[in-house]
Amino acid sequence: MNVKIATAQYDISFLENWQQYQSKVERWVRDAAQQDAKILLFPEYASMELASLFIARDGVYAVSLPGAGSAIARDGVYAVSLPGAGSAIARDGVYAVSLSGAGSAIARDGVYAVSLSGAGSAGEAVYSSLSKQLVDMQSLLDDYLDLFQMLATKYQCIIQAGTFPVQTDSGAYRNRAYLFMPNGQFDYQDKLMMTRFENEQWLIQSGEELRCFDSEYGKIAINICYDSEFPLLARKQVEAGANLILVPSCTDTLAGYHRVKIGCQARALENQCYVAQAALVGNAPWSEAVDVNIGAAAVYTPVDRGFPDNGILAAGKLNAVQWVVAEVSLGACATVREQGQVFNYKDWPLQQAFVMRS
Repeated sequence: MNVKIATAQYDISFLENWQQYQSKVERWVRDAAQQDAKILLFPEYASMELASLFIARDGVYAVSLPGAGSAIARDGVYAVSLPGAGSAIARDGVYAVSLSGAGSAIARDGVYAVSLSGAGSAGEAVYSSLSKQLVDMQSLLDDYLDLFQMLATKYQCIIQAGTFPVQTDSGAYRNRAYLFMPNGQFDYQDKLMMTRFENEQWLIQSGEELRCFDSEYGKIAINICYDSEFPLLARKQVEAGANLILVPSCTDTLAGYHRVKIGCQARALENQCYVAQAALVGNAPWSEAVDVNIGAAAVYTPVDRGFPDNGILAAGKLNAVQWVVAEVSLGACATVREQGQVFNYKDWPLQQAFVMRS
């Protein structure tokens, strides 16, 4: 069965509010769907642009309170969205509210604003702190999941939404890649091999389980960025039936991009399967986590008859903002494994005998 894959070179943005994020993501999904793509791949840590919702406006700090949603501030007032706060004195055609002990306030852009004594400075304190970003991001996780679940259903496509740093019940954080299905179901793969930055500075921990996911196009696997550089992971997934490996990536140097790219091509070569890579692009100087992003998206193939001679079915321009769309035939993987010029997949176990002898 043939299917079109769209893999993103997704630009990280400074967001004014949740609605802007929702509109942006839906615009990307709609664009891919209009190109008849049925499997969409976003990059690793694409969700970190949501941390900008906690940043101050006009040099004034915004705060995030549980259940308050995103916040803005203006003119020295801490601003929060308070459902049902009621109306009070208006300014510039917008209602303000006064809460007991909170002092006077004004509102702007349809958001109720309150002055919160002792609220502290949550702007720079959040976006300049790796740990505080993680904490505040959790307040948006449910909305994030609802958004992508809705989009996968509405546009009848499979969406791998990139990754989101999720706090588990134990309190540990995982770099989690959610996979959303057209029927509304979703599942996830946690990153297993952590980079030095994740281990030593961000303190995001490794997941515990390697998974494959059933779809109408066959089994799909996910290797998150650095995972793609370790062959035994992909090998186990392909042996479990996956002919397509999705690789959301986030790299801040050209060398990092090439490491993941080479890993993806190697996995496609040795397993005679398809590998799609997505890349985060653009600079976000306000973010301590994803300030520099370099890369390009691509769809890689086996290097054999019936496939491109260089094993690259489609590739984007470095650092451009774009979808890379390619049509793949997942059934061709079984054919090349039986009729190819070489038998990379079939011959894999033969290595073991030579390794054991040495």
